[in-house]
Amino acid sequence: MRTCRKHADSEIGAPRPEDLRADTGDYEALSDDDRELLTQFHLLPETMDLAKRLTSEAPTTYDKVVKLQAYLSGNDFRYSMTVPELPAEYAVDAFINRARTGHCELFATALAQMVRSLGIPARVASGYKGGEYAETDHSFIVRGAMAHLWVEVLFPTLGWVRFDPSPQSDANEN
Repeated sequence: MRTCRKHADSEIGAPRPEDLRADTGDYEALSDDDRELLTQFHLLPETMDLAKRLTSEAPTTYDKVVKLQAYLSGNDFRYSMTVPELPAEYAVDAFINRARTGHCELFATALAQMVRSLGIPARVASGYKGGEYAETDHSFIVRGAMAHLWVEVLFPTLGWVRFDPSPQSDANEN
């Protein structure tokens, strides 16, 4: 009996900032339906104004997204699996403007909504962050508690690019 071992390596490379800055931001190749779907948002005017103010001096799509990501992962926000009570309507606005405490779902949704409010196509993606290496069988164990959400922004000449606005957790909660 033969034992067949399969081995796979993957390397996920991110585009360089200079390549992202050089992207045209021309979304004309998208169908009207796709463009509408990927730029829909549900934010109050005060949150839309905040997104515009934070990005007013950012010259490129990349710089705008980085500014918003830095704001959400900055010192004014805190990562916690214990989320304060948020209203049913405009929960993301309450998170951004008042609560400023939450988990990856709120951070990713906030960034995607703010990016979309600027007319930039974005989506929330989910998967897992991390893994525990098992020496016995040379594999990684991925647990449900490692589930994570992040944002992907469309750059027409480069494709979807990942941005993670979640600040680091003191307790490594996610």
